[in-house]
Amino acid sequence: MKKIIAPLFLLFLNQIAFAQAKIITVSTTDVVGGTATNYVAGGNTYNWATSPNNVQKRVTGFSTAAGSFGYASALAGVVKLKRSTGGTTTGDFSLVWSEASVTASPFNMQAAIPANMESYFSANIFNKGTDNLFDNTSSNSNNIERLDWILSAGYSTANVTKTGFAVFERGADDAHDPFDIAAITGLDVSGNPNAYGPVLRILSTNYGNITNSSVSYRILKGASGTNLLDASTNTQNRGGVFLSLSDLGITAGATVYGYSLLAADFPSSATSTDVVNTSNTTNFPVNTGALSGGIDLIATTGIFADLTVLPISIESFTAKQENYNKLYWKIADPENEINNFTILKSTNAVDFSEIGNVKSINNIDNYNFTDYNSAKNYTSCYYKLVIKKKNGQSVFSSIVKINGIKNTAATILPNPVLTDAVINCNVLKDGYINMLIINTKGEEIISQKTKVQKGSNNIQLKKVEALKPGSYIVKIILPDGHAQSIPFIKK
Repeated sequence: MKKIIAPLFLLFLNQIAFAQAKIITVSTTDVVGGTATNYVAGGNTYNWATSPNNVQKRVTGFSTAAGSFGYASALAGVVKLKRSTGGTTTGDFSLVWSEASVTASPFNMQAAIPANMESYFSANIFNKGTDNLFDNTSSNSNNIERLDWILSAGYSTANVTKTGFAVFERGADDAHDPFDIAAITGLDVSGNPNAYGPVLRILSTNYGNITNSSVSYRILKGASGTNLLDASTNTQNRGGVFLSLSDLGITAGATVYGYSLLAADFPSSATSTDVVNTSNTTNFPVNTGALSGGIDLIATTGIFADLTVLPISIESFTAKQENYNKLYWKIADPENEINNFTILKSTNAVDFSEIGNVKSINNIDNYNFTDYNSAKNYTSCYYKLVIKKKNGQSVFSSIVKINGIKNTAATILPNPVLTDAVINCNVLKDGYINMLIINTKGEEIISQKTKVQKGSNNIQLKKVEALKPGSYIVKIILPDGHAQSIPFIKK
C-alpha cells in the first residue's frame, strides 16, 4: 500500500473537533492454538496455525499519555462488512495479513485461515488484520465500503471520556493511513446501523507510534472459504489511536451500539445520516484508492475503558476472601431500572466466564455474591459485573482481584538423609497426605499415607533407612489434590 505523510493539521470536513489520544504501548497475552490448515499451491507450502507457529497476540490493554485502558471482554460485539459491487474486486473476498516469517516457502502464518473476514476481525488480535481495507483499485484491493463493530445490546456509561474505541494499523511510523469513524447510535430490526453520531476523520498525525511493535507478516488473498494465496510479505511497525465516546459525540448516559469505519474520501458535504446507505456511490465511491482507503487495519475491535472507573449504575464494588470469595456491590440509585447482575470470573484478567446471576430488587441498593467454587483458590481470581438494564442495555463494572492462597512449600529435613527424615508442610484443610518415594528410573519405591490437620504438620517419613544411597524424589499429594515433588539424597 502507499504511505503518505498527512499535513500537520486536522481535516474536519463536516466533522467536529475532537481530542483523540495517541496509543504508545500495547499489552497482549498469547493465545496458542487454532485449527491448523496446510496446503500446497503454485509450488509453495502454506501452513496456518501449525505448531509451533500458532501464537496469536490478544490485546488486553494499552496506554496513552492520558493513562491506561483495558479491554472490556464482557461486551462482545460482532463485525459486519458492507461491500460494493462496482470495484476491481467482487464477491465475498478475503484479503488478510498474518504475522509470519518473511522467508521463502514454507509460509508459516501464526493465525488460522479465516472462513471469512468478519470472523477474522472478531477475536481482538494484534498480529493479524487486513490490507488496504477500503482500497477498490490496486492489485491488492478489497471491495469493502464500511466496517461495522456492533454491540446489539447497546452500552451506556457516565464516563464517556474514559471509555471508547481503539483503532490499530500496520504501517510506517508517522505515516499511518487515514480513515473516518462514527459511533453507531441506533440499530434497525435486523440489527444493522440506522443512526450515527458525527463522522470524524483520523489522519496519520493522530496515530501514536507503538513501541516495540515491529511485525513480519505475509499478505494472502482469495475468495473466502478457499485456500488463500500469497500476495506479498514485509516487516512494518504498528500504530494506534484511541477515540473516547465523548470524542465521537456520545454524551453521558446515552446508548452507543458500536462504531463504523469508512474510507477517508467520505465527502465533506455528507452527513451522519449518509453513513447508513453504502450503495450511494457519491458518498461511497467504488474507485477509492490507496491514499484514502489503504488502511492496513489490525484485527482489534471492541470497547476499551479505564477500568478504575465504575459504570453509571455502580457506587462501589469490592471483593473479600472469607471461607469463599465474596463480592459486595452497591448501586448508586435503587430506582435505576436494572434487571439483573451477571457475575464474571477470570484467572488471568482477560478471559472471563459467567459464574452466576443476581436479580435486582426494587429499593435494594446493596448486593453480594459468594463464589462457592473458590475454596481451593490457589490462583488469583478476577471478578467483574455485567449490569443488565430492563431496556436491554448492558454496562460493566471495574475488575476486582482476590490474590490466591497457596500451600506453604513442603520441606524435607535433613537433606541429605541418613536414617531418619521429616516432612514439614502447611495444608489448608484436614485430611490425608500421600507420599511417594521415587527413584531415578521413575519407579515408586515407598508409599505412605498420613492423616494431617489444617495448618503446619511434621510427618516422619518411614522406611528411608532401607533405601540404597543415591538420588530420590518424594512426591507429596495434599488433601486438596495439589502435589509437590522434593528431591533428596540418601547417604
